Amino acid sequence: MVARNPPCEEATGAEGARRCHAYEQTCATGRGGLCGPLTTAVDARNHLAGAEAAQRLKAELKRYLMPAVLVLDVLGYLLLDKTGADLLFHVISQRYERGSLIITTNKVCKSWAEIFN
Repeated sequence: MVARNPPCEEATGAEGARRCHAYEQTCATGRGGLCGPLTTAVDARNHLAGAEAAQRLKAELKRYLMPAVLVLDVLGYLLLDKTGADLLFHVISQRYERGSLIITTNKVCKSWAEIFN
């Protein structure tokens, strides 16, 4: 779930610049200089769906809910199935008033209904 290497080391083109900017924003807002987790929306969906299938969803959700800052990258790049949309919506709604959330997407807000089915 967490980026192993800062994405700025691998940044290329517009995609790399966007990812680098999101990661830098995470680091700038992190407590004590700690960077928050960076994951793609699809990776988070796959991770949580696997945890749900293994009956470990509650424990694995903590990885997304506990950090002060979480970056969900490229939301909407790939369409989510209903399960994936429900799982990501759960993360987003549970983070409300718990911690900061940075979402990167190429979709305008009025198109978000399509992302979450």
